[in-house]
Amino acid sequence: MTQAEFDRCVANATGESLRTISRMGFVPLRPTVYERDREPLVVDWDDVESRRNRRNTLAATKLRTR
Repeated sequence: MTQAEFDRCVANATGESLRTISRMGFVPLRPTVYERDREPLVVDWDDVESRRNRRNTLAATKLRTR
């Protein structure tokens, strides 16, 4: 499917003008490769808070020593 054909399909489905769809730059979604060997993406909020507290403590110490 060409970009022009894709734009026409999106314009027909949304009721927008072809010009508007073309300016918005729609593209077909492609399936992404799932990495099975990768660790799950998680945030250790305790670690984030600990680092933030250490950074704030260092900044306060520097201010006091001036």
